[in-house]
Amino acid sequence: MTAFYSLEGKRVKEHEMGPGSVSLIHAINKSASWELVELIKLGDDKAIEYVIADITCDEVPSRNKVGIQYSERIGFKVTDQIVPTTYALRQKFPILIHQNATPPDSPRDLCLYLEPTDVVESTWTAEKHLKRVSWWLMQASRGELHPQDQALEPLFFPTLSSIVLPPDFQLECNAGRKIFITAFEPNRDTEVPCGTYVAHWQSCRGTKVKLNTIDIRLPPATHGIVNYMPYTFRELALFCEKRTDANLTSLVREKLSELKGDSHQMHCPTCIILRFPIRRDDSAKPEKNQLMAVLTRSGISDLLKLFEVSLNGLPNVSALAGNLRPMTTCDIELPLEPVECLIRPDERTRRAQSGIQEAGGNGLIIGAGALGGALVDFWARCGWGKWVVVDDDYFRPHNFTRHVALDVHVGQSKSQAMAQIGNIHAGHLSMFSHLHLNATEFADQDLKGAYRTADLVVDATASIAYPRKVSGQRHAPRHLSVFFTPDGRDAVMLTEDKQRHIRLNALEAQYYRSVINEDWGRGHLDTPKSFRSGTGCRDISVTMSHFRVMSHASLLAEHIMMQAKGNEASISVWVNELTSGNRVRQSVPVYKTKSYESVLSDFRVVWDEGTEKKLHALRTKHLPMETGGIIVGYHDLPTRHVFIVDVLPAPSDSQHHNTWFKRGTEGVAEIVEEIQRRTAGNVSYLGEWHSHPRGSSSELSGLDSIQLDQIASRLAEDGLPAYSMIVSDRNIKVFERRL
Repeated sequence: MTAFYSLEGKRVKEHEMGPGSVSLIHAINKSASWELVELIKLGDDKAIEYVIADITCDEVPSRNKVGIQYSERIGFKVTDQIVPTTYALRQKFPILIHQNATPPDSPRDLCLYLEPTDVVESTWTAEKHLKRVSWWLMQASRGELHPQDQALEPLFFPTLSSIVLPPDFQLECNAGRKIFITAFEPNRDTEVPCGTYVAHWQSCRGTKVKLNTIDIRLPPATHGIVNYMPYTFRELALFCEKRTDANLTSLVREKLSELKGDSHQMHCPTCIILRFPIRRDDSAKPEKNQLMAVLTRSGISDLLKLFEVSLNGLPNVSALAGNLRPMTTCDIELPLEPVECLIRPDERTRRAQSGIQEAGGNGLIIGAGALGGALVDFWARCGWGKWVVVDDDYFRPHNFTRHVALDVHVGQSKSQAMAQIGNIHAGHLSMFSHLHLNATEFADQDLKGAYRTADLVVDATASIAYPRKVSGQRHAPRHLSVFFTPDGRDAVMLTEDKQRHIRLNALEAQYYRSVINEDWGRGHLDTPKSFRSGTGCRDISVTMSHFRVMSHASLLAEHIMMQAKGNEASISVWVNELTSGNRVRQSVPVYKTKSYESVLSDFRVVWDEGTEKKLHALRTKHLPMETGGIIVGYHDLPTRHVFIVDVLPAPSDSQHHNTWFKRGTEGVAEIVEEIQRRTAGNVSYLGEWHSHPRGSSSELSGLDSIQLDQIASRLAEDGLPAYSMIVSDRNIKVFERRL
């Protein structure tokens, strides 16, 4: 006769049951596979109700290996939750995988769903639930309840307490290293101790407890039933023997014999860390490890006595064999606190979790402001690269409106604080270091050393000074400059080629040319409202929200990673339409640069093949007549460079002739004013260009020289030289005149 577990309560009728039970009753009565047995109710207010029914499942093979029968009795426990708890009530129902933990002498709790309960509830019906029970029994009877593509079941349920180990904690490689733990406040609402212990290699603020560790690697275990962690060493040893054929007592004794002579804190608590390799079946290789740990208040000195590793302070070793003598008793009384053992993800794990393949190289982040700080935050979390953060500024109160740093960092060095924050996010690994200095101090030995080992330097200064100056450093690493526009609407990335043939200063000029000529450049560099951030006359900052900073920073962080893998120079601009939320990437053409060093002054004039291409096209369009127009660009006085950004076509009122050209003035002043506005005052009038007819050279004629003197006279009011470009069949020449 089949024996069933009895459920406490009184038998009732259908009309005495709640709506959840009634829906199950109706579904059972409609199904040919189910037969209602009885209804039980426990309590009156917020009652627990049981619906008991028998299921006959034709799909269950007869005499199946796992022991599921053609007919099984099922109990549904109905509470105020939508999804009922489902029990197999036959007393000899097998203990199988995908059963929730229950006491040994109680009904088996079937784990029917993989999805979280709130997800199941959104589509749950009683009819679907009955089908799910039938499916569970059928799959279990065939040994197919856990498919091959599903992750292995853990050996243990999560515990109420956990210990978080450092990311570089490796079993079998940490002998003699002490960890320090910070214990978070336990949950006092539960009778069982629970809390989080965060472990560090070194003592830090708030850390009061030193902890010894014993690392144990066990033989492989086949996944199956999930268990609760034992609370005594005796129970733990029995479990290990049953599931892995391992003698845990002997393994612990061996580890203790290795530790007894080192510098461990002999009276500090001890953490025994257990690594269980888990395999899919008895003949398979392990697919993963589950780390679990148990804490004991016993120190190493107490454990040496308890496990009879030493007696009366002397090693308990056989004189002949040199091994530990057998224990006088294997019944060790040692209370344990089970804790889930977690390891902070290391760089490789964080990259895998982020979907990033490359580790990244060594680099520098120049500028630890809002953008630079965000880049540190993103790359620390995803484990990409090793970085030196360079900045000579300090945090001021207004910075935290749009910075990832915390208010406690007010007054601290930006570079140092961001390196510390980055390493905390990186699991206290040394992923970031810092240099508190102005990055244009190229003679600094520490900066030189960082440059020598760097693969990439990311300029996040949002300033023209550093990228222009570093472009003159021959032995600097490849540079990439990122910034967003003053109002935070658009983002920009300038990338040098790997060999640095086209450097940041040349890319800046070509970027300005697109700002001048493209529709997206119309309001691109408009200056927003500003506010005074301090009492000094220069303590002025623009208004910009943190969400715009993070929106652009996240985009730039990812694209920098992609760009670092390439070899070519590039200019990218992401233009945002704030009202619609659309973001469009504008790819700006990049051209090789040309330069001319004046013999009359120490200026180097720089232009690019894109400018030459435009000049030849304008000349060809007007041949056989001459044509011309104005040159716009800018002087960078600290580096003694002049950048020709663009050349404009002849105004409509110009006069063209076969042997001469006279530029008109129609609209020129307005165009120059618009260019200055679009480029935030960086680009302005530099001089004139004109073409020579076929067969002529690019040398200055007498008339050209007079015109250049006139231009130089005007620009001399600002102390600047004037320039003339002449285009001929064969080449383009640049001439400088300074008065």
